[in-house]
Amino acid sequence: MPEAKKVHFRINAYTPQTIPMDRLALYMREFAHLLGEPASVHFDELIAGSACIVASIEHTAIPKVEERLTRTASGDPPADARQAIKALDDMLASDNTDGVLSEADGATLLPFPGVTQRRQLAFGPFNQAGTLDGVVIRVGGRGDPVPVMLETRDGFETHCIASRGIAKGLAAHLFDGEVRCTGVGRWHRDAQGNWLLDRFTISGFEPLDNRPLGDVVRDLQMIEGNAWREAKDVWKEAADLRDDGDE
Repeated sequence: MPEAKKVHFRINAYTPQTIPMDRLALYMREFAHLLGEPASVHFDELIAGSACIVASIEHTAIPKVEERLTRTASGDPPADARQAIKALDDMLASDNTDGVLSEADGATLLPFPGVTQRRQLAFGPFNQAGTLDGVVIRVGGRGDPVPVMLETRDGFETHCIASRGIAKGLAAHLFDGEVRCTGVGRWHRDAQGNWLLDRFTISGFEPLDNRPLGDVVRDLQMIEGNAWREAKDVWKEAADLRDDGDE
C-alpha cells in the first residue's frame, strides 16, 4: 500500500495531559479545514512534548493537500483555508501561546504566531462607495431596508441591505447568475490588519452577462459597421483594448 503523508500541528502551551478535550476537538476541526480533502485526511495520534496533533493524508490526496499548503504558504490560500488559519491563530492567541504547522521531519510549513503576533491598530468603521459582485442567495425581512445576502466569487457571504423596491428586483435574480451592486460599504480593520466588510448598502444593481466570451465577441462582430468584423485577430484586438501600458 502506498505510504501516507503525515503533517503535524503543534500547540506550544499544552501537553497531551494538559489540553482540555473540548479545546483539542476545536483545534482538530480547524486543522482538518486547513488541510482540506476531508474524506482522505485522518487523525493519526497526539504526540508529546508540546501537544502535537498528527494528521495522516491518504496517498491519493497528497498532491491536492500539498498544492493547497503551497498556496497557503505563498500568501494565496483558498477562502476556507484562510478562515481556518485565522481560527487557529485566534485560538492560539486566546490560549496565550503560539504554534506551527510542519512536516513529519520538523520542517516548517506555516508558522502560527498566535499571542506573539504584532497587534495592529484597529480602524473604523467607515463608509466607502463602491461596487460588489455576487450571486443573490437570500432576500428577506419585513422591514425597510430589507436584508440581502450575496455570495462573492471567493465564497464569502456578504450581508447587504436594500430598499424594498431594489430588494424586489434582486429577488428576481435569486440563485440566477451574478449581479453587480452599487452602493456604500461599511468597513473596519481588525487588530490582525484584515479589512472586513461589515455591511453593504445597495443603491442599484445590474445583472452581469455570464455568457462565454466567445459568444459575446461573435455578437459584437454581427453589428453592422463594427470594425471587429474585419479584424484578423479578434483576441489580440481585445487584449490591446485592455492594455494600459503597464507591464
